[in-house]
Amino acid sequence: MNTVGGYLIAPYKKLNELLLVTAITLVISGLFSLFRQEKKASIRNIPRWSSLVGAAFLAIIIVIWIGIFGTSAVQPKGIVWRTPQENGVSVCNILISLKRDNSAQIDFLMRPFSAQLFWEKVKHQTPNWQVYTQFIEKNLPILLGISDYTVVEKVNDTTSNLYYTTTDTGARRVTLATHLDEVIQRINENAYAFEITDFWRIKGGYLEKLQVNLNEGMNFSDYELIPTDAKKPDRYDEHEIVWENRNSNSPERVRLIFTK
Repeated sequence: MNTVGGYLIAPYKKLNELLLVTAITLVISGLFSLFRQEKKASIRNIPRWSSLVGAAFLAIIIVIWIGIFGTSAVQPKGIVWRTPQENGVSVCNILISLKRDNSAQIDFLMRPFSAQLFWEKVKHQTPNWQVYTQFIEKNLPILLGISDYTVVEKVNDTTSNLYYTTTDTGARRVTLATHLDEVIQRINENAYAFEITDFWRIKGGYLEKLQVNLNEGMNFSDYELIPTDAKKPDRYDEHEIVWENRNSNSPERVRLIFTK
């Protein structure tokens, strides 16, 4: 036990709680000390302005206490330090890796709606995977026109970089296995094509990063943008094509043409 201003306080388990309790006790001690300065303790004998300042300070301390630590065991953390809930996806990068037999592995790298201030707290916690799998279930049919897939892996990837940053790392990564037989069209003897639709562009947003890789000796021969004056790829060669979209000029759809 500690004594402050003649009043006892219990040392709590957390140092910051102890400091807050100490501060509150000091204020209360100071208010009661005003009574001791008069021979007769009375409300009338309390100096008006110093008491108002003390009461206001005490109220601020209480608000801060509730903001940080909450009010019950059900909500042990207050608004200030409470970790935001994962109830939606705000950032999404997509990597598509295509093989000669039209089988594909698709990686969705996602982050929830939360301020950057909270991401360091969120990313080390167990993800609410339902949020991310529902996001994929809703948007993959728009992206590629398919709904048949298998979730291969769900990883709380704390090290990967999203497209727009080099220092702030981490994402929820869901890996899918699927086949694109239904969407890949044969143009001629060796040429094939398939379309990718930016599910956020058609709803007024844009996909942060889209990357498509060809494997097993396949090559990109061309691409077509819709609209035709949309932003061109950031990287393009015979095996890889990448859009890192930072503006609304990203294509709503892209038709990729490749050879086997």
